[in-house]
This record gives sequence, structure tokens and C-alpha cells, in this order.
Amino acid sequence: MITHPYNDSKGFATIGVGHLLHKSKVTDADRRAWTRFTKNDAKKLLMKDLKETFEPKIRALVKVPLSQNEYDAICSFAFNIGVGRGFPSSEFLKELNKGHYDGTLMLRWRRPSEIIGRRKKEVELFNHGVY
Repeated sequence: MITHPYNDSKGFATIGVGHLLHKSKVTDADRRAWTRFTKNDAKKLLMKDLKETFEPKIRALVKVPLSQNEYDAICSFAFNIGVGRGFPSSEFLKELNKGHYDGTLMLRWRRPSEIIGRRKKEVELFNHGVY
């Protein structure tokens, strides 16, 4: 949880828990605009992003029943790769909607390399309910 604007792995201005500000590098204007951003603000922004953007899109795209741990893993995965193009075009989603509940397909999204640990945790959560 980061309380100041930073450039994510793609070089995009981001704040909090992966909230995209815009698809270019952090500017001085970004730094000035977000000077009073707190960890509590970051939590609220994350919840807003999940509730208003990610969860509705996930519910619309996933056509099969899910357990809570599967849903939670998918929320983490989709939040990370995006619900604009990443998650909708993923082989994981295509196979899931065919009834193939194989969390290991999430491992195909492994860039940058720092994400591999997260991806393995998402697979464990999806496949085995390990939080």
C-alpha cells in the first residue's frame, strides 16, 4: 500500500494498491495532487475499485459457479492483469467458462518476474482454498 504516486512495472502512474492514475509516468502535478493520501484512503480506494469496477466485470465474465476461495483468487488475478483486456482475453477465463477449473492457467501471466510469487498464491487459493 503506497501513499504517494509511483510508476508501476509498465511505467504508469499508480497509487495505493495498484490504482492506475493514468498511462504515463508520475508527474509533479500527480505528486502535488496526492500529498494528503493516507493508508486509510488507499484502503477506501481499493474497496471502491473492487466494488465499482472489478467485481461487476468479473461477475459478468465468469459463467460458471465459484466457491468463495475461487472468486477471491480471481479477484486478485483480475485486479492485477486488468479487466479491460487482460482478464477477458485470458486462457484461464476461457477454460474456466468451459468448466475447466484449473488455477494453474493463471501462471501464464508471469511478467514482470516479481509477480510469480503472487501468481502462485492465487493458484493455491483457487485450487486448494489456501489463504
